[in-house]
Amino acid sequence: AANVQYYKDANTPTNFKSTGTNVKNESSSKSKAQQLKDFIYDLCYFPDQMSPWLLPAYIRGKHIVANDHIDVIFATGSPWTSLIIGYLISKATGKPLIADFRDPWNNNPFHQSKGRWLDKLAKRLEKKVVEHASSVSLNTEPLLDEFLRRYPTQPKDHFFVMPNGFDSADFNDLLNINVETNKNLLTLCHAGFLYGVRDPAVLLDAIKVANKKVKERGLKIRFHQIGDIELAYNLHERYASMISDGSLILDPPKPYQDCLSVLKKADWVVNVQPATHSQVPSKLYDYLAIKLPILNITPEDGALGRIVKKHNLGELFGFDDKDALAEKLEKIALKKRNSEPFKGYPNRNIFDSNIITHDLAKRIKNICS
Repeated sequence: AANVQYYKDANTPTNFKSTGTNVKNESSSKSKAQQLKDFIYDLCYFPDQMSPWLLPAYIRGKHIVANDHIDVIFATGSPWTSLIIGYLISKATGKPLIADFRDPWNNNPFHQSKGRWLDKLAKRLEKKVVEHASSVSLNTEPLLDEFLRRYPTQPKDHFFVMPNGFDSADFNDLLNINVETNKNLLTLCHAGFLYGVRDPAVLLDAIKVANKKVKERGLKIRFHQIGDIELAYNLHERYASMISDGSLILDPPKPYQDCLSVLKKADWVVNVQPATHSQVPSKLYDYLAIKLPILNITPEDGALGRIVKKHNLGELFGFDDKDALAEKLEKIALKKRNSEPFKGYPNRNIFDSNIITHDLAKRIKNICS
């Protein structure tokens, strides 16, 4: 666990391919024998790589429910095999099921199609799980809206939002770190994989503009990136001048705890998130846990933009807001020199796991009664 790489965000595979016409073109170029082999392989690992555990987990789970007097079954996905196992155990034992979706099963932007037939089967299985469950939890409000549209015959209270969050106890040591700071240097830090549309160009361009304005006041703004970079252009070449003058620092991936230690020493932490409809990057909750101000670069109508606006979780800029972002960075640098402390986010506790699990416990009691 200590070697888990922080730059691989939840919901963000490092090697994903688009679905649709590309998949069709790829499959049409394969021989029928190869297509059959691929289908058999995908069927063996349907709905995901955990499917070989389905039968032994079902048998063991049914035994545990019977022997340990279990009252409620809680199944979480992904992997989606877990939801199917929970569904089968619930059907076999008559115990109520809570189906928990930490990611979208269908309509997932990082989904790799296994072919039309298996994709349809996945939709049918999701429907069976949702309609059988006593309650269904979703991790974001956009995903809740999606499920309400997809299952209009289900009552609204059949679904509820249980957001991802953080455990305060995991961050106590970090919060006690004394950070020495240079009032004339503003450091923004991002720990994560930058690729494709997760492009920091607007931030880097804004820093260049802002640095020209604050230089005469003896101030400097820099961006510290930790993690791999695979963009459509060569970032090292385009921003060579920033690397040379120290306003851009590039470090390789680090273990999770090391990343948190570096982030805690920054002045601001950064989210760079494309317009995913229902997915919020997991680093948002780490940022809230370490109690630092957050700069979110994401569209307002995406899942991250919506949660930031609703709960006032930091500054929000789109990928084309260079001028406004540069102006904001200039103001932030001046505030730091004037020693204006960060007051925190009042809604931070909504995402504390103690609050989240308390709400879940109440729902479980209602289901039992």
